[in-house]
Amino acid sequence: MVGGVLTALARRLGVYGSGPLLPRLFGNPLPPKIPHIRFWIGYADDRLTKPEFLEGLKKVLIPDTTAVGSGKGLIGYMPVVPGKAFYRTGSPPGVLTTPDEFALVVYRDEAVYQAIRKTPEGAAYGAHHFNLDDIADKIGLPLLKGKGFFVKEASGKGTSGSAVVQAYQGKVEIGSAYVTRLKERFDWQGRTVYVRIRIRNTGVSDSDYLSSIQRSLNWTSKQKQLTGHIVRVEKDFTLEYFMADDMGDWVRFLSNETAKILRKRHPLSHITHSDWMIEVKPLPNSAAQSGTFPLDWRSGYQLVFPTEPWDPTHRA
Repeated sequence: MVGGVLTALARRLGVYGSGPLLPRLFGNPLPPKIPHIRFWIGYADDRLTKPEFLEGLKKVLIPDTTAVGSGKGLIGYMPVVPGKAFYRTGSPPGVLTTPDEFALVVYRDEAVYQAIRKTPEGAAYGAHHFNLDDIADKIGLPLLKGKGFFVKEASGKGTSGSAVVQAYQGKVEIGSAYVTRLKERFDWQGRTVYVRIRIRNTGVSDSDYLSSIQRSLNWTSKQKQLTGHIVRVEKDFTLEYFMADDMGDWVRFLSNETAKILRKRHPLSHITHSDWMIEVKPLPNSAAQSGTFPLDWRSGYQLVFPTEPWDPTHRA
């Protein structure tokens, strides 16, 4: 009887789905099915100058992402260009370079992602991440011949590539990505979105690093001001997207988190440090396609483009 009442209540609240019921009601709301989310990180080819890299992103990678996927199942795209060397704390301090670009790319499901990859334009789009020979002249950047935006293996830095975002279940692994909160029928375009980069301090063991991240995610998953929270865990840093319905909810979340940090009760207070928060601003697809938008270090955008009205993750 009680179980039936709780289940009915969960359905009314929109938190019914897989996993234990009470955590979903009170601590970790995820919809019954999450879309196919790919968390990309990319390390730039060192032969590219800053203007070449940024101009190429504006002329090719950002507009092509929506061109090949819009109307075919792509429902969200949030690229970010952090563009600086972050510094570790500890003794001795050391320079740590984060990815030169990272992004959330969201598809209705994996089937539409695979279908897009198999189209000629989808295959070309994938290849252009690492080789621009066939379009360098056409885009007015002949110096990009023999280069790509990214290298698959960046010596001393990391590996370029995507991790498929998984529903967070209380454990994390290096090289993986997780969603801890996601409002059902979430609109991936035009929300209040910020990203944060946390850098692992020197002298922190793997076990302490991962367990602290897990405790942090456990806490964040309970913060109802957020409509979405997605994280990628790497050996020396974490990347987080925070999503809220409006700026007021975002400010309330930050206030709660700041209070916890000041009381030295935040799980990551002594494990990582972070000086950077980047706003991910809405960008109309028309501006992206024409390349008429500013792009520099510490830029982030949410592409706003048409999606199928019947898309189950699109708000009514």
